[in-house]
Amino acid sequence: IKKFDGKASGVLSLPHMPKITLNYTKASTDYNTLSRTDGKDTYDADIALTFQRTWHILPKTITGKYTLVKSLTDYRPDNLMSLSNIYDTEETSEYYSAKLSFIPWKGSSFVPSYSRKTVKEEKTPLLSSETAMKYPKSLEQKAGFTSTFKFTKWFAPTVSYNVSTEESHNISTNSITAGTITRSYALGDIKTITRSAKGGASLTINMNDLFPKKKLLKTMMLTASYSL
Repeated sequence: IKKFDGKASGVLSLPHMPKITLNYTKASTDYNTLSRTDGKDTYDADIALTFQRTWHILPKTITGKYTLVKSLTDYRPDNLMSLSNIYDTEETSEYYSAKLSFIPWKGSSFVPSYSRKTVKEEKTPLLSSETAMKYPKSLEQKAGFTSTFKFTKWFAPTVSYNVSTEESHNISTNSITAGTITRSYALGDIKTITRSAKGGASLTINMNDLFPKKKLLKTMMLTASYSL
């Protein structure tokens, strides 16, 4: 077995410009007995931008991320001529996200975010003339926000809401029969979709802010929350 691991990174940071961080990672394992090589390349980029002065309707900070991962399984046909159903595979995973931070007024914030991840795969027969098969494996999306609105010193409710969608594809061939009709589905044609959402609101009141002269209430706090 021969292994290789390497990494490179760089940062670009200039005044009044977005800060950009780049990373590259490579991992490879060569199995001589199995006549197989496994490889993984990861490309990662982050960007962050902060505005010193801005209107309240514009974001104070913007952050983004992109990640590309390529995973390979490569066979050498020299010692595998007597075997069947062997495939070279390439899995591609893409992820990107973005987050904005708003400050409508002092003591308040509104932070929306979004992310998406897709995974696809390609299989190429090693010892046959069949064409390569490309199909999706999964998809995940998330979107939401968190916020705090400070209306007075003692009244600053927090509100959040997030929604998530997940898709999982069946990567085996399937045939479904309904009555006298039979239909075949290729790799990735059938998928399971799961959707979920979660929201909530909370409020903490420090009684000392309401009655600063009442010593008995100095350490008293009231908390209320609601979730769905």
